Amino acid sequence: MIRLTAFLALSLTVAAQEPQPFTIPVSVNEVHVTFRAVDASEQFVPDLQIPDLQLLDNKKPPAAIVRLAKHTGLPIRAGILFDTSPSMLGYALYRNRRLAAALVTEVLNPATDAAFLESFDTEANLLQPFTADPAKLTAALRHVDERAYSRMTGTALFDTLYRACRDRFTPQEVKASAPTNNFILLFTDGADNASHAYMRDVIDICQQTHTAVYIFSLDSGAHGQAQHVLRDLAEQSGGRIFYSKEEENYLSMRKQGTSPVTPGDLAHLHLIERDLRNEYELVYRPAGLKNDGKFHAIQIRTPYRPVSISARTGYYAPQK
Repeated sequence: MIRLTAFLALSLTVAAQEPQPFTIPVSVNEVHVTFRAVDASEQFVPDLQIPDLQLLDNKKPPAAIVRLAKHTGLPIRAGILFDTSPSMLGYALYRNRRLAAALVTEVLNPATDAAFLESFDTEANLLQPFTADPAKLTAALRHVDERAYSRMTGTALFDTLYRACRDRFTPQEVKASAPTNNFILLFTDGADNASHAYMRDVIDICQQTHTAVYIFSLDSGAHGQAQHVLRDLAEQSGGRIFYSKEEENYLSMRKQGTSPVTPGDLAHLHLIERDLRNEYELVYRPAGLKNDGKFHAIQIRTPYRPVSISARTGYYAPQK
């Protein structure tokens, strides 16, 4: 997560209660970035210290690192978004609905976590508001495609993601007494032909609301403009994209009456959980930050330890 903090003007409490536009037109002097750190086995590395890190902001070392904090066992707030345009129906819908059900029953903890469910094509349809009840979420999954065959064709992917972050991941909707890690489980092929929002708008609101986008793609080749969009959404929001093309395997499992969630897919769902339960928060002061609205790329590395670091790719400086 990237968050700009106004010097002597905005507090984290105020920012959490009243979501503001990501680019804040006031003087700032600190950047907050959260990141995950895993070893070669994708296990969380719990003992990083500031000397282990190499940080660059627009290829420059920061003026100062204020603090590094570790957070573990974080509650999760999930948004499950189904693209129900014609290209995502049939087998794709069957497989994705089963994946979502596995997330609800195998990963989310009703004692600490909650999720909402939406379907979308040219517009979004809220099927289930935030709930910790797996039975309500499972029941809502049965209605994902009920409006898919009677509406205009088209896909408003960016609009749906933007509004989901803006309207759902608010303190009033999340209803958590402690900080949460937010994510969107997105099922889509990446095509968008009906949005008014742009990619930058989506990334900004994802960063502002601390929302990572995780995607299960059926295109194992990962080529084309739509797949490029999906990779950017995942990378720049701090999520991941998983590629799988196992239609024959799924259809065979369906005929046999067994669960169509493969061990690989279930492992990916648990990997998402490990990402979201544990993270580091780094606070630093950029060197020579200007109010010019320009994008600042962030790089975090551990040159002296075999640790894989994943974080959002940067932030936009405030404008005058």
